[in-house]
Amino acid sequence: MMMKYRLMTIAIAGMGILLSTGFLGSGVPQAVAAEYPEMISLDSEVGASGTQTDDDDLAKLKAQVEDLVKKIPPDKVPILGGRVGAEIAERLRFQGDLRLRTEYNKNRNFSDGADRYRQRMRLRFGLTAQVTDDLTAGFRMGSGNPNFVNTAEINLSEGFSRKTFLNLDNAYLRYKPNEWSTTTGGKFGVPWWRPSAGNMTAEIVWDNDVQPEGLVQQFHRKDVGIFSELGLTGGVLVVDQFDEAKDFDDQGVRRLDIGNKNPGNLMFGGQALASLDTPALEEFGLTKGKAKFGAAFYAYENPDSIAGGQLQAREGPLGNMTNKLNGPMNADGTGRMAKCNGDGKTRDCSFVSDYQILEINGQYDAEFMGLPIGFFFDVAHNFGAKAGTTFAGKEVGKENDAFQVYATVGKLRKPGDWLIGYGYADIEADAAIGQYNSDDLQFTNTQTQTIFLEYQVQKNVSLIWDTYLQYRENEDLSSFQGNSSMDLDNPMRIKSRINVLVKF
Repeated sequence: MMMKYRLMTIAIAGMGILLSTGFLGSGVPQAVAAEYPEMISLDSEVGASGTQTDDDDLAKLKAQVEDLVKKIPPDKVPILGGRVGAEIAERLRFQGDLRLRTEYNKNRNFSDGADRYRQRMRLRFGLTAQVTDDLTAGFRMGSGNPNFVNTAEINLSEGFSRKTFLNLDNAYLRYKPNEWSTTTGGKFGVPWWRPSAGNMTAEIVWDNDVQPEGLVQQFHRKDVGIFSELGLTGGVLVVDQFDEAKDFDDQGVRRLDIGNKNPGNLMFGGQALASLDTPALEEFGLTKGKAKFGAAFYAYENPDSIAGGQLQAREGPLGNMTNKLNGPMNADGTGRMAKCNGDGKTRDCSFVSDYQILEINGQYDAEFMGLPIGFFFDVAHNFGAKAGTTFAGKEVGKENDAFQVYATVGKLRKPGDWLIGYGYADIEADAAIGQYNSDDLQFTNTQTQTIFLEYQVQKNVSLIWDTYLQYRENEDLSSFQGNSSMDLDNPMRIKSRINVLVKF
């Protein structure tokens, strides 16, 4: 009798497992049940008459289970607990990337620090869920220092230490009731279109790693007259919320000397874009191509909240003119301290300029003599820029313009494809906010020549080599800000990198 109970227990447990995995009962897909009816119930002979031995019954039960598993095709096997789980899986999309980098920096008085050779990495992964037909939810986690929003890199260093990770890179809801309207709220990628070629993007105003927060409304229509696409994007980004509590110091005592210095900071932005197909110019070897243009305007309500916040921890901050220009010199005469990041009181830092930035960009792609070619430009002008006063009363004029041009040959579409390109960028000190534009271009007050080569090894694996030759756009201003030493001319940085990028 004890053997019978054990056999019954095994049979019940086996059926329970099959039920929980969706093979039996309501969890079995109807298509499988219809196609394999003889496999859905156990053989009625087993244990029915009681004339066979317990061992024979158990052997038959095991054989039938094994036969069932072997015969159902893999694409018919339900996942995540049956039919409901399969439907959930269909609504989820996983995406991520891992980039390994080796980097050499030759630093000649360009910024603090000597030459360096380092290895770095970036890891990001996330999910998007199609909640309903018109509502999507998504999030992404990423590596990097959470206070430096324009880079997600971390160094391989410090004795195998655990690396900073699990930053919430973005989290958003996206509502798309029709083909031409999209509303996005939360934390998301830069919503304004920017030209790109391969893994290079126009970044004189926005770095790719920046993930703004707020609410954005987008409208796009295709095939409107001569245009293949027309678009309009408007948004309100929350840079810093209004918070009276920030008027208190670290010990909780109200700082009466500074008053209310955190009235909040909203950024209002809008962009119009248009694209059209360009005709072929066979006499010049050009095939039919595509051109796209954008015009955007961004206005910050209170940019000083950025200069005085946690984000500014480097370089004055990061090339923009600030009240550090009027601070005292360091003891060694290499730059200025106080009023910004020199004494650690970042809340006392303020920009010289306001920021109302107009950005105009464009991109053209076609084929020339059978080779894919591309060209893009990006131009920015800050209408809020102001002149700054430096050491000994010397005035620096408005530093309010930036531009970037890139040209490429080749395109990455399949394994074996390659792309080579050259670019040049000139970014004056107050043309953009240094915390949000390109860290590869070294923020603002820079001139950069870029050479890059990309090769697609496999479907989602690329090798990328890029080299940057960088100079200060205004050498005197950089010295007065304390970003470069005042006792050497021609600050320069050479940065060369090899990257392995894997997308999954």
